[in-house]
Amino acid sequence: MARGMFSPGVIGFGTVAYSTNNLDELVSEQWEKRWPLNESFEFDIQSAKLIPCRPYIMVALPWTARDVDGTERKGRATLMLLGKKEPDGPIELVCCHSHFSTLI
Repeated sequence: MARGMFSPGVIGFGTVAYSTNNLDELVSEQWEKRWPLNESFEFDIQSAKLIPCRPYIMVALPWTARDVDGTERKGRATLMLLGKKEPDGPIELVCCHSHFSTLI
């Protein structure tokens, strides 16, 4: 499901992956290593900061998670969303850059 929200050429930095250069790398180097360890994950939408810079929207916001072992984690994320207008359709946003970090 999440794959459809990301550009195939997404560049990512993560809590596990130092740097990824496309969606397949992001999935294998970050998502598949980190997500199975999460019991829950939540963005703090109320604290989100949006900065429009056409055709992009930058989103910066904090997140919280609980690992399957009960460890609580906090962090922040920056996402660059690219707006694409399909003919006679809505504007769709896809993530072309993601950066997740963990607070120590």
